[in-house]
Amino acid sequence: MFCRNCGAEMADNARICMKCGVMAGDGDKFCSNCGAEPDPKAVICVKCGYELKPFSLPIQERPERPAIPPKGYDFGSAIRAGFNNYAIFQGRSTRTEFWYWTLFILIVNGLLLCGLISGISIADETQIGIFGVAYSLFNLVTLLPSLAVTIRRLHDTGKSGWNFLIALIPIIGALALIIWLSMPGNYYAIYRDGNIKSHNQ
Repeated sequence: MFCRNCGAEMADNARICMKCGVMAGDGDKFCSNCGAEPDPKAVICVKCGYELKPFSLPIQERPERPAIPPKGYDFGSAIRAGFNNYAIFQGRSTRTEFWYWTLFILIVNGLLLCGLISGISIADETQIGIFGVAYSLFNLVTLLPSLAVTIRRLHDTGKSGWNFLIALIPIIGALALIIWLSMPGNYYAIYRDGNIKSHNQ
């Protein structure tokens, strides 16, 4: 018996060609009876008369597409999405979700810092303690969701989440990261399993 894909000789009971890896019953590019290469549109082998199955190129399974976030996030739903997906580093975050999340962090931190500064200015130890603890707890609670939203946002632009580490380079790294996070999402580049793959594959 011959492989229908590459024409290599196979054992009669073989289910997969050891040369090309195609299953024995996947259509006829080569005659499985004599190994001849018939016309791709032929239904019988002109050399031996064997009936051929229509040949089609093997269809590659497309990896499951990372979650595409819904369009039209409002402020509240972006915050809910940030907390609900607090430890999900795969998939994507839109610019809207990312910037609403960032705005939420800035507003709450600003309010807590105002309370802390006013406590310092009037020397009220209770107020300093309350706002200091609240500020620390808020930043601790939002650290992981902020990291997840940022990494998903990088994935949406077609970049690896590891590019987040560029922010460790003083000034230039932070500017590069802000530029990347501001870029529109790249619908056709899917970041998955460490590789950038075309959506059309």
